[in-house]
Amino acid sequence: CDFEKSLCGFKQDRTDDFEWLPRRGKTQTAGTGPAADHTKGGITGRYFFIESSAPRRPGQVARLLSPTRTANTDQHCLAFYYHMFGIDTGELTVYVEQDKVLGSSVWEMAGNQGNRWNYAQVTITPTGLFRAVFEARRGKDYRGDIALDDVTITEGKCRVP
Repeated sequence: CDFEKSLCGFKQDRTDDFEWLPRRGKTQTAGTGPAADHTKGGITGRYFFIESSAPRRPGQVARLLSPTRTANTDQHCLAFYYHMFGIDTGELTVYVEQDKVLGSSVWEMAGNQGNRWNYAQVTITPTGLFRAVFEARRGKDYRGDIALDDVTITEGKCRVP
């Protein structure tokens, strides 16, 4: 999902501390966040991000939930682009929820990863009904927006890009 025309069934977790926000163009705070989305590379493209400025507090989390799917094969490839820029960037953790039970993390990244979109992929082995859960944890201060774009879940294991 590139989030350009729709949210593709992604939903906010109602049990977290704050929300992921859809955004076009750069984020509001200097020294953090992307200047553009990954898909189009311009101000018209859309992505999701967490705003780390007040009233957010250190350690608070926001969770974005992918649509629920049925596992038809043993392996699936979860791939996405993430942007973690700013001296106070917290953590991005990805979980797989299976049959409404949140499992252990399948991918995580912490701290400043530079002012660029980075690619990540992980082979997951879900059974039954599953969905991906993207959890962003706010860092110690406001300069730490985390963004997400171009999320895909495909059947089969991940291949070297």
